Amino acid sequence: MDYICSNCFAFIKPERWNLGYRLCLSCGELYAKGLPLPKPVKIPPSKEEIKAANELRRVEAEAKKRSAERFAKESAARLKKIRDAEMARLKKKYREK
Repeated sequence: MDYICSNCFAFIKPERWNLGYRLCLSCGELYAKGLPLPKPVKIPPSKEEIKAANELRRVEAEAKKRSAERFAKESAARLKKIRDAEMARLKKKYREK
């Protein structure tokens, strides 16, 4: 397991991590003094992370599409049932007269 500072992403010694500290020594010192912490360094995602994120987006898009298609079919079936019931009611009503 990598023990990484939650602010600057520097490595932390496992002993420090096991004591419950999640900031490296330099960030922890600034935090203890009440000074503003430096802005975190942005780490670009790896190729594997990008591939995994794209695959997740693709799967989510397919799931939404299937859900929308299923909803459209169910809605069409309900609408047809309502129309058929209304037509049957009107036929019955006008046959009686």
